[in-house]
Amino acid sequence: MNSADIIRRMIEAGCPADLIADVALLAGEVSALERRRAADAQRQKDKRERDRGDGDSHVTSRDSRDVTDEPLDKEKSPTPPKEINLFEEKITTPRARKGSASAFPCPDGVDPQHWEDFLANRKAKRLTNTPTAHRGILKSISELSDDEWPPGRLVQFAAENGWGSINDPRTSYRSIGNGNRPHHDRKSGWLNA
Repeated sequence: MNSADIIRRMIEAGCPADLIADVALLAGEVSALERRRAADAQRQKDKRERDRGDGDSHVTSRDSRDVTDEPLDKEKSPTPPKEINLFEEKITTPRARKGSASAFPCPDGVDPQHWEDFLANRKAKRLTNTPTAHRGILKSISELSDDEWPPGRLVQFAAENGWGSINDPRTSYRSIGNGNRPHHDRKSGWLNA
């Protein structure tokens, strides 16, 4: 029994119009769901047939539809595959990589390897590498650098400590111990009463 028969019987039985409309809407949704399930089942069947095929698993149903039954032209020779050189090494410098040279150029007086390590720290911490961030880093370097801490040493120290920004190295971050805030004696409170 299809949905049209059900609706016809409901009308003959004298069902309210809103109930008939709800049944019709539900029947439309069910038929759409059935069509989708049938299409999914057919797609799965086609996939299983391709996988079971004669070993040409790389040929998809789209490829098989595109193939014509015309005979091959004997005068045309197929193009040979592109040669692959397994021993050729692609040499890239750190400056040639995408985004590193143009967006964040290495400042003067800084070892390029330390700069690359510093940028890798920023990337690992998911910090943005924008021109504004670059200007801020250069500003921090210029503000904190002096004879004792030149720019190269500042960037090296930041890279060694896994920092994503240039901070004042004279601040004793290492004396904190386990990374928690330092202990301060309370001046008031129930513990010191």
